[in-house]
Amino acid sequence: MRLALVYTEEEPPRDVLEMLATDAVPVALAASSRQEDWIGRVTAVERRWRIEAADLAVDRRLGKSGIRLHSLSEQLAGLCTRLRLQGIHAWGVAAAAVSAAAAVRARLPLLFSFAPGEPGTQPGWSGPAMRAVVQAARAVSVFSREDERTVRQSLDPAGPVVVIPPVIGPAGAAETVALDVEGPILGTFGDLSRDSGLDIVLEALARLAGRHRPWLLLGGVVRPREAFYLAPLLDRHPFAFRFLRLGEVSPAKRRALMGACTALLFPLASAAQAWLVLEAMASGRPVLSAPVGAVADSATDGESARLLPPWDPRAWAAAIDTLLDDPAAARALGEAGARAVRPLLDGQQARARWNDFCRYALEAARPDDAPDGRLQRPEGGCAPCT
Repeated sequence: MRLALVYTEEEPPRDVLEMLATDAVPVALAASSRQEDWIGRVTAVERRWRIEAADLAVDRRLGKSGIRLHSLSEQLAGLCTRLRLQGIHAWGVAAAAVSAAAAVRARLPLLFSFAPGEPGTQPGWSGPAMRAVVQAARAVSVFSREDERTVRQSLDPAGPVVVIPPVIGPAGAAETVALDVEGPILGTFGDLSRDSGLDIVLEALARLAGRHRPWLLLGGVVRPREAFYLAPLLDRHPFAFRFLRLGEVSPAKRRALMGACTALLFPLASAAQAWLVLEAMASGRPVLSAPVGAVADSATDGESARLLPPWDPRAWAAAIDTLLDDPAAARALGEAGARAVRPLLDGQQARARWNDFCRYALEAARPDDAPDGRLQRPEGGCAPCT
């Protein structure tokens, strides 16, 4: 084990943890409410570490977090020294500052990975502190070419910015679903919110041609803080009686439900849920999505998916009408989409990129050794990551 993989509230996707499992020590950072934890508390459970720290009472009243951040970085640096780790890999904006400070304390190289959808949307992603972290990192990883351009233009990183594609993963054991309805079914999944474009889906449905009255399958939950806006739109919609509200569903059931739909809709406003679109394309059903993040890297409008502006319900209504009018073309679009994302199913491309990413920092290569941000893989593979 050579790297500390540091994260906060939201851990890296399971596929990333599995790819780095033989070479990473997962370390979760958390704020503690116990006053005695102001110097930091380190615990270990099943090869995973957790560091908790609290601010002093007076600092909490003043809205400061300096003591907690200092204690977290101090304990993280000490943990890396005790375990003889060779680098720190920070996951997400929230873990960046503590990881960078710990890397300086422990004199270790720093890698930084933006979580899906963070560049351009996550609060604080482009502030002076974040710019300093990115410029101090040996290499930075993102999930799409759009994120790469955003990071390069906004943060001026010193090292390469590497695009590592997401992994859909094999379908696994599929669940059986029975939807006792007749007629076309449109599906949308994930975090049902304005960011996922639920309000655009509802308005587009209201604009459909009179000959089409599809069912709408909702596989997810509405955020509580947005319920005041979205709940009335759902309850008062003219086709509310044709909504199939399933709530949160398991990954296996979600994939089975996707396969049972006529078409899948994702007017996303950000790339945080782009992986859901790729999963939908793998189902072989026609997909309509906004061209965000990794979706734009994997799909071609009109060939493997329909890519539409996220805030134009008229365009969405017209595209849905066209799909429902021509089932043969819709079926061909879905089959082409499944072929387009096939390389993302086994994760070989992503695994090779993660290996290169680790090797680049641990071998202390110069930025000039990686022209155009493309990491060069040595013959025989990456020793620290295999």
